[in-house]
Amino acid sequence: MHKAPKLGPLGKGFVQEIKTKEGTRYVARWNAYVLVNGERRRIQCGPHELGPKVHHGPGLKSKKEAQKAWNKIYWSVFTEHHPTPVAAKLQSDGTAASADMKVEEFIKHVWEPRRVKDLEDNSRINWEYYRDSFLIPFFGQRTLAEINNEDVINSFMSEVADRQFSEWTAKKSFTYVKALLDMARDLGITQGNAARLIPRLKRIPRGVKKSKDQPFVSVEQFIAILNEIKKPRDRMILKILFLCAVRRSELFVIKWKDFHQQDGTFTFNIERSFCSRTHKIKEWMGKQAGIRGRAAGKVAVPPRLAKEIIGWREYGDTDGSDPESFIFPTRNGTCMIPTNWAEDVLKPAGERAGVTNVSYHWFRRGHATVQHHVGRVPDKQIQGQLRHSKVETTRNIYMQQVEPETWKAVVDLERIVYGKKGGGSKGNADAA
Repeated sequence: MHKAPKLGPLGKGFVQEIKTKEGTRYVARWNAYVLVNGERRRIQCGPHELGPKVHHGPGLKSKKEAQKAWNKIYWSVFTEHHPTPVAAKLQSDGTAASADMKVEEFIKHVWEPRRVKDLEDNSRINWEYYRDSFLIPFFGQRTLAEINNEDVINSFMSEVADRQFSEWTAKKSFTYVKALLDMARDLGITQGNAARLIPRLKRIPRGVKKSKDQPFVSVEQFIAILNEIKKPRDRMILKILFLCAVRRSELFVIKWKDFHQQDGTFTFNIERSFCSRTHKIKEWMGKQAGIRGRAAGKVAVPPRLAKEIIGWREYGDTDGSDPESFIFPTRNGTCMIPTNWAEDVLKPAGERAGVTNVSYHWFRRGHATVQHHVGRVPDKQIQGQLRHSKVETTRNIYMQQVEPETWKAVVDLERIVYGKKGGGSKGNADAA
């Protein structure tokens, strides 16, 4: 995707102390990107006179004081020296755009042609939701110049808070506003980005629903729900959720070719996902993964559960001889729909067990919580099983093997569930 060149000043500039025959004075300079004969060049701008150095009375007594004075006026100086261009040519259709362009037109003719065409299905759907529910209703008929204003952006965020949306929704809404103004700035349509001038702690107003601790399934709750499920297939699905910490989007698209055994260690290859909105399966491998897709990974499968899965392959209602067959297919051989299984099996079993409104992700959180608090498993091993994307653990996320410590941690979790390490009474262990 072509990235528009960034124009205008870089950073806040800097202050220099200059000694002359008449005395010492302070000036400010800054670097900026400008267009020269159609090419972007970096130049140094200034000087902007701040005043002479004084030893007594009012005035600038040090470079530090001069820097403080510059910090108060630099934005107005930038605006004077780098005015907003009257118009800029759009690359999409050749029409002219200016700061007087309506936001709705900017989104349609500038933003989406540059960004949306390269988005994955889920990201595109997410963008369309925020566009239609927040951005266009509030900003649509305003101009780019009008919304490039701290007070207007704060009013927008206050409306999000008044509608009692979650903190996550508020943050995402602000991110889109900032991104729209970033593109307008980088294309030279507007000067600066007012959203970036708002302090981080003041971007999300009071009134939004703050994130709370997310629910998770304990060992006792897991066993109680499991006892309410009778079919072997559904019991295996529940165990995979809790013992393997597989996401709902990954669970029902696991194929027999993804189930492996090596040196007594059982694993699932996780290399595709199911989109509940589009009902499409997205493969992570190949060209897609190499460019923007998610990287495939492996999760450990504890031995008792692996034994059940092997038995399911031999005697269950599935074509275990076909590597491309889903482990838990429908009667037509297609993958199961996560929503359907949750409504038909998971939630009813949870209601009977006294765990109301249970959802898939409760088991993934439960896996991590029980491992950490009961199993005393190091965070690194839990990270390896959950495959979270964090900078400091990138090495573990992209490794194509399950480390021995991760395997041992999952085995220990199964032992906890079966009552061998405090998971409950013998009756509960047998039920699991």
